Amino acid sequence: MRWIRGVASVGLALGVVGASPAIGRAQPAPLPEAGYRDVTFASSGIARLPVMQGSRAVDIEQSADGSLLVLVDELAPGGRHRPLLWRLHADGSVDRTYGDEGTASPVLRESFRPVAIVPTGDGAVLLAGDIERGVDRVPGVARVRADGRADGDFGRAGLVAGGKSGVFSVEDATASPRGLVLVGGSGRNGSDLGTGLLGRLDGKQLTLETLGGGGGTARLRAVAATGSGAYVATGVADLPGVGLGFPLFEFTLAAKGEPLQLVSTFANGTGWDPTEGCQFDMSDVVMQGERIITVGTAYLCDGVPDSFGSVAARYLSTGLSDLPFGASPGETGEGAILAFPGPGFWWSGRAAAVDSQGRIVVVGTAYATSAGQALPHDVSTPRVLSYRLQPDGVADTTFAMNALALRDSAWSWYGEDVVLTASDDVVVVGTARSESSTQVRVVKLYG
Repeated sequence: MRWIRGVASVGLALGVVGASPAIGRAQPAPLPEAGYRDVTFASSGIARLPVMQGSRAVDIEQSADGSLLVLVDELAPGGRHRPLLWRLHADGSVDRTYGDEGTASPVLRESFRPVAIVPTGDGAVLLAGDIERGVDRVPGVARVRADGRADGDFGRAGLVAGGKSGVFSVEDATASPRGLVLVGGSGRNGSDLGTGLLGRLDGKQLTLETLGGGGGTARLRAVAATGSGAYVATGVADLPGVGLGFPLFEFTLAAKGEPLQLVSTFANGTGWDPTEGCQFDMSDVVMQGERIITVGTAYLCDGVPDSFGSVAARYLSTGLSDLPFGASPGETGEGAILAFPGPGFWWSGRAAAVDSQGRIVVVGTAYATSAGQALPHDVSTPRVLSYRLQPDGVADTTFAMNALALRDSAWSWYGEDVVLTASDDVVVVGTARSESSTQVRVVKLYG
């Protein structure tokens, strides 16, 4: 196993080279092997949901009965964004009792780009995202009833806006006792860095605050509740003299109408020297008990400019790196483990979930290189990447990596989000694109 400044490279350990010959080939019969498709789900193991060209899956939530709610940022004619919801039964079939034969497109008066679902507990959901108003983009929250219709009693025809002007981009949201909290940044797309954005919904009022990133610029991409009344957020920061690192903030809700309380700034990525190690862009944060797991993408590892890998890091509740995380027996870690296959390959980390045993499932995308080199298993177009770590961060070799890397040259398939069933099976949602069509795909893997 190769080391990159003490961060474990798990490409070989996870079975990328010499993986099961069943990957990428027709499987004679479904076997309950971790990481492989459950072909009884949606009849073939994959639910394929048609959407308009240019649309994108952004979130998936699971109800107590096992049903799945999929959120799509649908690009309608004229370039207008609108939320599209699909509901599936636990077996992957479309729930025809929901909305219009299983799908709902709440009618909102403005162009709204959704990014996250926040259940309310009464069957309705809140959708966090951006409202587009000409050159302005402001944070917004929509409320959708249990039947899939916009709640006309919420805000302006179902939509509450955070301000009247500005250029902000919401990236994620999670539930709070009074509604939700959201995070994002300034700029119109994920590559723009400027000022970090925090927001909270109190009933029908959306309040926003901004913050910097340790002296540089920052964008917050993910937020999670800690379970102790606080919230943690992470993302990417451009730090003077350091390069791309990741901020990790803790904050709490104050009294209604008062500012959010920033408890501390944990880490700003300065623990790694980007000229010798990696630069980081974190896209998700989840809790493993009291410990904080962040997942994202690492660039310029080992000074290789044309590669990036999928990274997971763990922090104590104090914000300090949990250094044993990812270390093999008898070795010392740096609190992170990196799935980095080496020069010529691009792997991203997009989302994570922690199962009942404390194991960490990571989902992202494996890309072909600019030089057109094939990825493992003869995959030459983007494919969903999934792998699992043991609770201590060591690669779980019992979980088949890249089991989703199926030969389908006409489609590019991007991993977007993941949820786990009560039995720790893995449900992944992604966006598949061909030259003429777009699909949202939901796949279930044995856990």
